[in-house]
Amino acid sequence: MAHTVILYNANSASFWRTLLHSQGNYMPYLKHLYRLKRLTLVILFLLLTIEVSHAQSPGDMIADLGFRPAVNGFGFENYGEGHDDLTAVEVRRLFGDIACESSPTGGDNGCGLTPTAQMWMESTNQDMSGGHCEGMAALSLLFYTRTENTDAFGGGNTNTLDLEGNDPLQREIAFWWATQMTDPTDTSVINGTPSEIVNKLVDSINSKGDTYTVGIYMRDGSGGHAITPYAVTDQGSGINWIMVYDNNWPGDERHIEVDTKAETWSYNAATNPDEPESLYEGDAETNTLSLTPTSPRLKAQNCPFCGNVDYGSTEGYTGVSINAKGARLTVTDDKGNVTGYSDGKWVNNIPGAKVVIPKNIFIRGVLPPQIMFPNGSPFKITATEGPNTPPNDKATFTVVRNGAITQVSGVDLSSNPDSLNVDGPAIQYTSGDGGETPTIEQGVTNAGDDYRYVVEGNSAMSDNGTLDFSVDPQNGAFKVGGSDANQYSVNVDRIDEQGNDTNFFTNNLDVGAGDTADLNAGTWKDGDQITGDITGADGSEVAPVDLQDEPQPTDQSSIDQSTDTQPTEASTDTGSSDQGTPADNSSGG
Repeated sequence: MAHTVILYNANSASFWRTLLHSQGNYMPYLKHLYRLKRLTLVILFLLLTIEVSHAQSPGDMIADLGFRPAVNGFGFENYGEGHDDLTAVEVRRLFGDIACESSPTGGDNGCGLTPTAQMWMESTNQDMSGGHCEGMAALSLLFYTRTENTDAFGGGNTNTLDLEGNDPLQREIAFWWATQMTDPTDTSVINGTPSEIVNKLVDSINSKGDTYTVGIYMRDGSGGHAITPYAVTDQGSGINWIMVYDNNWPGDERHIEVDTKAETWSYNAATNPDEPESLYEGDAETNTLSLTPTSPRLKAQNCPFCGNVDYGSTEGYTGVSINAKGARLTVTDDKGNVTGYSDGKWVNNIPGAKVVIPKNIFIRGVLPPQIMFPNGSPFKITATEGPNTPPNDKATFTVVRNGAITQVSGVDLSSNPDSLNVDGPAIQYTSGDGGETPTIEQGVTNAGDDYRYVVEGNSAMSDNGTLDFSVDPQNGAFKVGGSDANQYSVNVDRIDEQGNDTNFFTNNLDVGAGDTADLNAGTWKDGDQITGDITGADGSEVAPVDLQDEPQPTDQSSIDQSTDTQPTEASTDTGSSDQGTPADNSSGG
């Protein structure tokens, strides 16, 4: 601000000559004017000094962690598939010994994974194929704060670490990526208005509190990404920049722009600002900007699939997901409440449900959101393709419950919707347009023997055809049938309390249309047959079943728990998106 004070126009030479040669005594007045001018200048200087001391000039740093992308970020870009991810070692770190069988061979540091743990690991590794941003964002902070040491992965600064050929680092990034999907990390996510997110970051950085990763999401739930905030600047007029390390852009200093007055935020991930698919933005209502604290990641994570199977339990959550890019997923409970993508928007009407957007990479539609809701009630899953779903892409439904994981793969989402009805141990897959030969896979954990079943029809399903499967986890018995006559391949792994694995395979289970095969897998011994009965739709016996154990084809395998036996050399004190949509703001690499 400029201040100009004109005391008197005394610049002319005639004025000074008149004043000096006057007979009158003007000197006292001159001295008074001079003193007044000096006093005015002093007051003006003080006012300007006070004004400057209380105002932040644009671009002022108001919080600074000290992290810098060029030194403390990774020198390589975020990546997808083709690298090492979780092994039994990392799963055990996440959840503890509850994820392991008693292994007689001592492989993987004495941890042979339970069937459910193995299935969860395989599914989680598949989810990382879209990107590892959450793991890179979290681990770079852990290296910066010395919670983890780079020495175990090559040494030096974070930006000098190599990814290629560095299996321990690849597995470590995968480990921290996985924490976004587990409690207490996912339930500790902080959501709020854009200004609340800024204030939380500033307070935490300046008080040397917890560190955070930032989650950013598309409004429609079609994309989520994790980046590392390290400073906040004041740009004036209510505009703040959250300075971030974006693992898609190694070494770059980038920022999220937040208008705290308008309660809006935006982040453009592209070098070309005209690319609309790279613009992430939101406001006070979208809940598309979140913070995930570091400290909950350092605790032992609660296992969503561990413990003995109990289909009637109301404790914990059921998790539902589908791995088709951009798919539209909806869950309907037994009372007709809907959570998911319905009528062109996201809704959340199931009591206690939350929607989780996994954070991967800036490719829209890499993974659709996952839906979590309280255990204990029957439900129906419906899925259709979205605008970003590749044509002819085969999808997999995954359902995670206490002590059990169910997967239905080979699903075609084109045209009419496909669905999966789940009622306790019974599941029924319905093909919208037919043509599929889906595979049903079920893993169960028990106080006694654990099982993993794989059942696949050899003939294509008809339009709106059904495939039914159920299991009795107490005795290992299971049922297979459907609306179409089919010949099924059946693969059963049984793991006893000592960790001994027994496998059975056949490609010759013939079941007529509407009939059900009831098989006594719990009584079979290695090398023997599995017996049972075929019953009709009315419950009458059609024929006995005597399935012989056959050599297993090379393109199919039983549970493979022989992952890398060398643990990562890094260690933490741990035993170890989710993020809501416009319908719900829970948390979400």
